[in-house]
Amino acid sequence: MKLLDVDGLSKSFGGVAALRQVQGHSVVGETLGMIGPNGSGKTTFVNIISGHVRPDVGKLTFGGIDIAGKTPHELAAIGLCRTYQSVRVFSALSTQQNIDNARLLLSHRGLDHAELRELMEWLKLDGLLSKTAGSLTLFEQRRLELMMRLVLKPQLIMLDEPVGGLAVTEVIEM
Repeated sequence: MKLLDVDGLSKSFGGVAALRQVQGHSVVGETLGMIGPNGSGKTTFVNIISGHVRPDVGKLTFGGIDIAGKTPHELAAIGLCRTYQSVRVFSALSTQQNIDNARLLLSHRGLDHAELRELMEWLKLDGLLSKTAGSLTLFEQRRLELMMRLVLKPQLIMLDEPVGGLAVTEVIEM
């Protein structure tokens, strides 16, 4: 079953085409990656799919629902979310508060207590819950950001350079 379907997606910025007639789809259970040089449109593509940028033309459906023009919050509500090149956590809040805030977004569909505990252990965040997110290493913040998305039980999560800035050993672990 198709999860994400992209048909004729195009976006230009000031006359420069970032994306031109992109087509493709993903199916449930599939893992896909995009590879290309800087400036090839990878982040623009993710920004459009995640509701941060509107396409000039093209059709976008997620689970059969037209998602063109939906906000990131609306997309999260239907199971589509993303991480960012630059980590986005609430740096003044604790790790636990970051996780709790993410869970509040969609409490009706999120993880139960056992699943939450298992995910915290898997991402090695269980020992960092009282630390402020701003005091965590970049690697710990990347894991926290991922946790903040996974607690929503998304059907599709897009990771934008999830290992950017990490050491080789951290990349392997991630």
